Amino acid sequence: MNLLFDLTASQPSNTIKRHGGGKYCEMLFDGLCKRNVPFQAFYDSSKYLNPQVRESLKQHNIKLHDIKDNPLQLIVNQNNIDTIYSALPEALRPWPTCKILGTIHGLRSLELEYDFYGHWLFDFGIIGFNTLLGFLQNKKRKDQTLKYYQKLLLTPNFHFVTDSFHSKKIIQGICPEKDVPVFYPPSTSTCQSDRESAEKYFLLVSADRFEKNCTRAIIAIDKLLSRKKIPSDVTVKITGASNNNSRYHIKNTANFKFLGYVEEAELDSLYANAYAFIYPSLNEGFGYPPLEAMKYNVPVIASNAASIPEVCGNAALYFSPTSISELEEKIIGLQNKNIYSDLQKKGAARFQEIEARQKEDLDKLVDWIIRNAT
Repeated sequence: MNLLFDLTASQPSNTIKRHGGGKYCEMLFDGLCKRNVPFQAFYDSSKYLNPQVRESLKQHNIKLHDIKDNPLQLIVNQNNIDTIYSALPEALRPWPTCKILGTIHGLRSLELEYDFYGHWLFDFGIIGFNTLLGFLQNKKRKDQTLKYYQKLLLTPNFHFVTDSFHSKKIIQGICPEKDVPVFYPPSTSTCQSDRESAEKYFLLVSADRFEKNCTRAIIAIDKLLSRKKIPSDVTVKITGASNNNSRYHIKNTANFKFLGYVEEAELDSLYANAYAFIYPSLNEGFGYPPLEAMKYNVPVIASNAASIPEVCGNAALYFSPTSISELEEKIIGLQNKNIYSDLQKKGAARFQEIEARQKEDLDKLVDWIIRNAT
């Protein structure tokens, strides 16, 4: 076995420094290191690489290649690599001529419909022709993406797994003949914060990404505050977006705090001290954030889209991600002390259940890589 591990999957993607796929990559990297699996790795020296990953590379004497100046195919040829593993194999194009192992985290680009709330046109209230144009452009992209995945998933040298049964169902809709292994992604709950805040706040995360659908949640809470359906001292803390009230047309501006990008320790503290976590995401391949809240007995209100019900089970209040009124109802319902307490208990139990599955599946995934790389 001469395995090459893709660390570029752990590095920033576009403007996102830390993302779910990157954390997945790091945890799998750590799992391979702990099992003393022999491998080399590659990264891009022009981008951030987690210092803990750098330390593990030194500790385990793992040879590291830089693709900033050396094409991946050249690295493969010069080091007699026969297998590459990537947590984001779609980004490796063009693929080198060797076996590729990878994880498909979901097919969001195929599942997501055009969403007016997530588009820049929403800022100005522009509808009509531009909305129709956006819909048609999205349909064209989806048709192109479908053809790409049909070709990708049937490529003979590509062997892959996925991280939820929802994603497996979507993949098999494209390639019915594929029996895709499902391994829940490694737990990323490595921080442990104390619950210390007396402030009562709802938490929203990754508001800079339209698929996270935070716009509708912000509108819902703002409406409830205006109608005095929730206490006036309730605040909303929002990560991933800067303070731009005009973007969301907020009336109760003092109740909303836009935090921008936050480091992991601060984000973990935000989860730990929240009154409730709202996850209105339009689509997820798996979806880590609700589990991060459940770890701290924080009740979760979540959309019923994609893999989210699979992950959250009976431990969340669900709503349609496109319905602001449904979300308002769930937020009002959470004011019931019995409902709130019940969600706390179910959330804590669900976190433990999923985390146990994640630990078991990490070992199975490492075994799968070893087996398929020999």
